[in-house]
Amino acid sequence: MKKVFRILWRVVTSVWMPPVALVGIVIANLLDDVLRFKYLMLLVRYTPDCAWFEWCCVAFFVLVSAISIVLFFCDLARRKWRRGLARIGLFAVGFVLMCLMGDRLGDYSRQNLVPTIEICVAGKDTAKIGEENFSPNELFEILRTIDKRRLANSIAFVIGEDIGFKDFWNNYLNQCSEAGILYLAFRMVDGNWRFYHIDPWDLLGRHRQNDLKIAAVRIGEGGALSFEDDYQCYVEEYEDGTTNLEQINRFNDSESAIFGGGMSERYGAAAVVVNSNCRISLVAACVKRLNEAGFHYVFVLYT
Repeated sequence: MKKVFRILWRVVTSVWMPPVALVGIVIANLLDDVLRFKYLMLLVRYTPDCAWFEWCCVAFFVLVSAISIVLFFCDLARRKWRRGLARIGLFAVGFVLMCLMGDRLGDYSRQNLVPTIEICVAGKDTAKIGEENFSPNELFEILRTIDKRRLANSIAFVIGEDIGFKDFWNNYLNQCSEAGILYLAFRMVDGNWRFYHIDPWDLLGRHRQNDLKIAAVRIGEGGALSFEDDYQCYVEEYEDGTTNLEQINRFNDSESAIFGGGMSERYGAAAVVVNSNCRISLVAACVKRLNEAGFHYVFVLYT
């Protein structure tokens, strides 16, 4: 045991400890990204209910910094100038390497290891993650845990059963927004087609602030499409609790006004406005089409 402590003490007091330890933080972050990508549900079940890894990295960095500073002054007190200067110099080298490697590996992780949880829509009240089924309430708890622990930042929906959009809105999209996850997508064989779930009041605030013009596609009964060249997200609410959108948005523009070549450049965002209980496959197809047309921000609304 004494031999082990002696070796450990030599490691801690070594002048090479700072660069090795600080580079180790970067490697640990990369391994954490890989685990999130490969074993997300395992981390959901068996890790503390907080952003524990980030706090551990911060605590370890503070500990390494404190040890290096204390040992530097100890070297000065013992008049070991070269050792003290070498220790601080190597700490600076380690800090620079940590920053440079962190940026490079961070870019790699964002491009190749983006933590996205895949949810299969197995029924109107049954979500499937991997081989396990979850009710809407259980799904919310999982998503809340994922967001709270910062284990993932986006959701990809796979349509296993083509349920009605109202059920999808209530049992899936609302669970995501309540859990704090707004970066969503429909996953199909030809890629992920991104959209945002946000209510009209939030959409109004965002786009009034940025002064953006919004295109809109409405999905009506039977899947009929109509188009609005300048979607006004003003909702008039009456005393009895009812709302009115139709006086502003007539949806009588042509399809080419939105899907014509290069037309997406005229708009800051697009909205898919659903006011029927159509199948979610129709909504997914519309989201895909808007993505393909070049719209970078697609919002799905239910009115």
